[in-house]
Parts: sequence; structure tokens; C-alpha cells
Amino acid sequence: MSSSSSSSRVILPIVTAQPSFPDVVREVDDGIIPSEQIWVSCYRCVPPTSVHAKIDVTLDARDRNLVLFNTVEGDVKLEKGLNGVSRQTYMSGCPSLNIPPTTLTLASQEYVDPERADLQKPHRITALAVAPDGSTFASGFLDGSIHLYPITNEGLNRPLTEPPFKPYAEGIKTVPAKSISRAHLSTVTTLSYFASSRAILSGGIDFTLQVHPSPVPTELGRLTPTRTLKGHSRTVTGAHPISATGAVSVSADGTVRQWDVEEGEQVGMHIAATGVAALAGEIMRTRPSEALMALADGRAQLIDLRAEHGQGGFITPRPTAFGAGSAIDAIDNLFAIGSSRGVAAVHDRRRPDVVLFEFVRNEGEGAAVGALAFLDTSRLAVATADGLPFIVNTTDTDRNELSVERELIGADCDAVRCLSRRGNELWAGGDDGVVRRYVV
Repeated sequence: MSSSSSSSRVILPIVTAQPSFPDVVREVDDGIIPSEQIWVSCYRCVPPTSVHAKIDVTLDARDRNLVLFNTVEGDVKLEKGLNGVSRQTYMSGCPSLNIPPTTLTLASQEYVDPERADLQKPHRITALAVAPDGSTFASGFLDGSIHLYPITNEGLNRPLTEPPFKPYAEGIKTVPAKSISRAHLSTVTTLSYFASSRAILSGGIDFTLQVHPSPVPTELGRLTPTRTLKGHSRTVTGAHPISATGAVSVSADGTVRQWDVEEGEQVGMHIAATGVAALAGEIMRTRPSEALMALADGRAQLIDLRAEHGQGGFITPRPTAFGAGSAIDAIDNLFAIGSSRGVAAVHDRRRPDVVLFEFVRNEGEGAAVGALAFLDTSRLAVATADGLPFIVNTTDTDRNELSVERELIGADCDAVRCLSRRGNELWAGGDDGVVRRYVV
């Protein structure tokens, strides 16, 4: 069976809100200001329709502990409600566009390094990884640098309606404790931790892979690579450890290479059908002998690393009106591939030629899928270049009824390019240089 056509593509709605609205709510609640208007917008892209609302945030005239949200313009509702874990959160919807109340999830933490996230000249985060033990996270940048930061759990138990906790003091140009590597000559394209959390594997546009020690937070210092792995002839587009001393990398040159990191040597190579755009890395922790990739032409390919060249695995049919492959992730038997046009498709590896479902929100080059992350088999997080990341619920796939479970609020029209999942947390980074930690 061929890949699904664009006619069967599900068009999902968009709900977005002023990123600073929780700060406005707090100031009204604290009596700092009597009231203030915020904006919430809702969109349906087919046919192109939108509603832009102004909502007045004010205290109730009698109950001064109650904050009211009064819509003064536009058919959009904003309210506090209960999410699936019975914690109060914000919800918004638009009856006239048939958009049901959708959870607006705020980041629990925002890591804002003043050297990297300056409002006037932010440094774009191009790669992001969180240590399996939760001790540190690493960010890669356009200038080829890698910054390693300690993780704090302070503020994680705050109400979901509160503004994000910022571990670094606001308004003070205090550079946080961190380790820095400048081993790559240009853009860092991929980052991942070894299972021990004590080493990091990185790849870049300079064709190289670097292995860095990952110090514990109390021993942060300059990051110096212990190994440099060379072999690719074009950009490294994905890499992931498969054992304490083994790793796999993929590249736009169309090769899949296996490495003995301890010896610093290539120990195997396979050839993909075309240039590789992304690697499903996390699933390699449980399936280290398989490389599942998004190809540049929009197809997905799985290569059995144990098999002879050209044997084992699969390749999906060429999709219709999909765009170039840009991201991929997998969990159990499911895998999802994202494209440069903002489209995402989900397959079952047992029948990879069949598209289970395909969806898009804001189609076009400006909404490219930067990253995908399965939270579980029924929830998929999507990071996009339009700065509107979200979580889609795929529970009712048999009836092709998909829904936006959550909008991830935080970025202010800045592209979100990276996602990293750890337990019930989703970490995101992008063009504003801020790393956001969501509890999902």
C-alpha cells in the first residue's frame, strides 16, 4: 500500500497565548496592578480562519482572592481547570471555530543563561540532551559550542498556573555555573548522553563526532573531548550511544557508521537509500542493533546493523506532498516522522508501508518539524519552527480522531528546534536560547 495522500491528512487547530500572561495574572492577584489585558489567538488553517481575543484579567469585586478572565474581544474563553492529574491549569478554546478547551501547559522551569539568551542577540539552540540521571543538561549552538549546566529541582512542585521558576537570578547578569566545549568548528547538530550520564556524544556540521566527559555538577569545568571520530563526508545529522563503548551515527552523506568509542575507530558501515536527515536515538537504548532514520526525501528507513549490507530492515514508500524529512522518534512498535513542511506521519513498524495517521497544523516551510518525542504510545510531542510546540493525543487512531492535548506555552514566536524527554518531563530549546522544562 502506498503512503497516505494529503487528502487524508488531519488538520489540527492551534491555540496560542501571550507567553507572559501568567506574570500578568500574578501581578493582578498580588494587587500590583488592578487589571490588564492579555491576548489569546485560535487558528484553523483549512479553511484559513482565526480569532484573536483580548481578555481582561481582573480581581472579582467581592472575592478578592478570585482572578477573573473576561473576554472583551473575540470568541475565545480562558479559564482555570483540572488536568489529568487533578492539578489546576489553564485551558482555552474557541466555540466559533469548534476548538474545544485545550490545556495550556506552562514550563515549570526556564533556564536563561544571560550569555546565551540575550533578548537582543540570542544564541540559537540547535541540539539538546538531558542526562539520564537528571544531574545535568547540555545545549549545542550555531557557533559550535556545547554548554553543560547543572539541573535543579527547585520550583518543580509549584502550581501549574504559576509563571516558570527561573534558576538564574532575573535582572542580574550572573553567568550560571557551566562547562563549555568548543570542539566543533560550526553548528552542533546532535547531542546525547551515554547511559552512565558521565559522557556526551556530539555531532556537527563539521562532519565530526566528539566524545566529552560529563562531570558531576560539583566538578564543572572546561569540557575537553576525549575522542574525535572522523569518517563522514557531510553533516552529521544524528548520533547515539548503543553501549558503554559503542555508538552509531548518521549523516547527510547517506552512511550509517558504527564506532568503538574507546578505541576511536569505525567498526562498521551501512549505506542508506539517500541522505539521512535524523536518527531515532532514544529507542536505541533498548534496540541497539537497529538504526531507524528519517531520510532527506521524506521516507523512513530501518537498517539492521547486524545484517549484511542491503539485508534486513525496511523503507517506507515515498510520501505525497510531505516535504523533506526533518525529524523522527519511536516507541515500542510506533514511529513518527516529521517534515520540513510541518507534516508528521505515524507508522507501525510491523506494517511500515501503511500510514496510521498523518497530521499538520500550520503547513509550510515556516512550520518545519524540528523534533518529535513520544511521551508514551498515545502522546507525541511536536516542536516546530513557527514557535508553537504541542502534544497530540493519538488514542483514537482507529477512527482517525486526533486532538491537541496540550499547547506548550513559553516561546514568543521563536522556533522550537529541540526536544528531550526524561520520565514525565519534556525539555525544549530553540532560537531564543532558553531551555524550558515542562512536566507533562
